[in-house]
Amino acid sequence: DGNIFIDFKTDAVGASAASRFLIEYMPEGVSGEYKIELSSNSFTGLHVSSGTNGLVPISSISSEVAPGIVYTEIVYDDKNGAPVRAYAISIKKGAATIQTTMPSDSADKKGTVAKMSNQLSAAISNGKNVLAGVNADFFDMGGTNVMRGLCIKDGKLISGTGDRPWFGITTEGNAVMGTSDEYLNYKDKLTTAVGASHVILRKGKTDNLSIGTEFSDTRHPRTAAGVTDDGTVVL
Repeated sequence: DGNIFIDFKTDAVGASAASRFLIEYMPEGVSGEYKIELSSNSFTGLHVSSGTNGLVPISSISSEVAPGIVYTEIVYDDKNGAPVRAYAISIKKGAATIQTTMPSDSADKKGTVAKMSNQLSAAISNGKNVLAGVNADFFDMGGTNVMRGLCIKDGKLISGTGDRPWFGITTEGNAVMGTSDEYLNYKDKLTTAVGASHVILRKGKTDNLSIGTEFSDTRHPRTAAGVTDDGTVVL
């Protein structure tokens, strides 16, 4: 009958969704007024799968920080109304190189510790034009500080996969990822690689979300890497 219904959690989100809808879907040059009414019936048509954290997007901002590289901040509300913040950088294939960093930007520093900011500063000192950095893998914090999963820096194998998934860049510049078994298909073709914990999305479908486990349910800082169909890397 010409009405459009948008599910939302708060009036602010509803107003933002309605505004975005007009921008995205209303054809240019259409005249007349659009009347938008906000009701209090939240989630009337939204089905949230059981076992999920029920995140609801509240706001987001994006900016292109370099050609082909976009930085985005997204704020969600979880099922308890507490905020969850996501910081993402998307890198189109060929827009930048993705490399493993270590303390002093040196492959010889296995087992040593440094903040990410210090590692990036070291890379800059080595003449690299650094735009961003993120954490990767898990580490033995019981004394050795050695990474638990795969680590390849500048084509040099620093640490093997163990039983952990991994993310890497091939010699052709393609972003790839997989399980420890799938590493055998790439072990001589990677210039950069880091270890991970779970493959949560594969070919557009959820893979291993560990629903009901501490890893999945606990509010805690998380890092993830993904690849889109066109080869864009999202960190």
